[in-house]
Amino acid sequence: MDVDAFIEEACKVAKDLDIAEPTIIRGEELKERGMGGIYGVGKAAVKPPALVTLSYSAAGATETVAWVGKGIVYDTGGLSIKARTSMVGMKGDCGG
Repeated sequence: MDVDAFIEEACKVAKDLDIAEPTIIRGEELKERGMGGIYGVGKAAVKPPALVTLSYSAAGATETVAWVGKGIVYDTGGLSIKARTSMVGMKGDCGG
């Protein structure tokens, strides 16, 4: 899944849940808004990095609840950074 597919999936989720369109901050705008970490790591990619935010405000709500998660799009392209038996554990960081 690349960045474009990730954004497309977020838009589908928003539509399926009947919530507002996602806010998408992409490429140079990330840098301009002071999001240098996302911008810096993603600027070397073929497709520009993005931050996608899904928000929902229930009518008449008396409390605020926030769920925060992340989706990382990174393809090592066959880069051998660990021994084969150690690669299984690379998914362990996906929880944030």
